[in-house]
Amino acid sequence: MEIEEKLIIAKVMDKVKICRTKNKIVNTEFLTIYQKEIIQKELNKIKFKNYFFFGGYDEAEGESLIIYPDKLEKELVIKNLENIIKVIKITLPKELIGKYSHRDYLGSSMQARVK
Repeated sequence: MEIEEKLIIAKVMDKVKICRTKNKIVNTEFLTIYQKEIIQKELNKIKFKNYFFFGGYDEAEGESLIIYPDKLEKELVIKNLENIIKVIKITLPKELIGKYSHRDYLGSSMQARVK
């Protein structure tokens, strides 16, 4: 197993521990398809079931892992996603529509978060 895979698994297991000990919903940053595959294999191996991936819209490639405690049903967590993940809506003037891609916005918001 590569160091990157070990790091991904360690971060997720920390999230699982927080969920279990603090009895609260936790989520990861947005993950790549590769990261999601590693995580799913590990969670299946330990038979952990209280999770799902959510990307904000159907067919989203990047998704966040949502982990929830035993006391909650998955359907209840899904109904309350707006309290877990916040959405930013950007409205452009007509002359700028199509000039920027999702990556432009994501990159800008990630840089703003780091500062």
